[in-house]
Amino acid sequence: MDAIAAFDLITRVHGLHHTGDKLAALARAASWLTSSGLLVADLDLEDISIAGQPAAVPRATRRRVLV
Repeated sequence: MDAIAAFDLITRVHGLHHTGDKLAALARAASWLTSSGLLVADLDLEDISIAGQPAAVPRATRRRVLV
């Protein structure tokens, strides 16, 4: 695919837990947005690992993030 269309809204609410590199998938999806586009995703931080090690994210630090 040579050119990617730009989108105003991308949602990834169910199924992100089946994706291997979640952060890379979100970054790639975000690159498809228009300058005022919105990416909405449901991400469980317990599923994230950095350099093969689980990211220790205490439940109290979890929050919704709008970027």
